[in-house]
Amino acid sequence: MFSCSGSDDSSVNQDDNAINPPTWIQGTWYSNFDGVNTGIGFKITSDDFCTVLQSTQNCWKELVETSAGQLTVNENTSDTDYTISFTGAGSSTSIHLQKVSATEIKTVTTSGLETHYYKQ
Repeated sequence: MFSCSGSDDSSVNQDDNAINPPTWIQGTWYSNFDGVNTGIGFKITSDDFCTVLQSTQNCWKELVETSAGQLTVNENTSDTDYTISFTGAGSSTSIHLQKVSATEIKTVTTSGLETHYYKQ
């Protein structure tokens, strides 16, 4: 689920340290297994990016805001790709999502594994 982004993305957010996902990816997305919601996914708003595992949400906006500049955000966006990276304390987390349709996205990894998520 984690990967690096290419340099051909049309928009890059590095300076304001805010989270600004594009409109097309905003919403709540869950993976399915044999047609059953796994409870694993993302909740993405106009100013936050949350990972969801069952009933637990881990949202990055508050972490960035309370880190006193120790955690930074980098976003790369286009009409079909969204990559968000968080860097701090010598480590980095990057998530690359790609639009499949208006109701389906997938994670893109460097190893070629894909997980599909469906808009709720």
